[in-house]
Amino acid sequence: MASDEQVLDHELVAMLDEMLTPPERERILSRAQEQLKSLLRGLHSSWGRADLATLAREAHQLAGLAGSVGCVRVTELARDIETACRRARSGDIPERLGTLTQALPPALDALELWRTRAAAV
Repeated sequence: MASDEQVLDHELVAMLDEMLTPPERERILSRAQEQLKSLLRGLHSSWGRADLATLAREAHQLAGLAGSVGCVRVTELARDIETACRRARSGDIPERLGTLTQALPPALDALELWRTRAAAV
């Protein structure tokens, strides 16, 4: 990933740190990490079946979840996939899905760092 691409929205992270208790934050971030991985698997499965309607729905869900925990790049990429599905531009999807697949691990790492850093406070 290019160094100028933001992984987490630091303003949202700070806001959530203020709003959530440590157990709430732990539960939300842990669940988000698992659900993001599961949704990405679903995207690949839907693409493998050429099911653009399900792929669009799953991309929408992934974008919403990623956005709710501040994963900026993942949100953007999932929205791109959703848009490509809705516009029936399936030729764009393999590259976009590959880019999203590469962007998710750094986002998960950033969420894990946030979890462990917040737990230590």
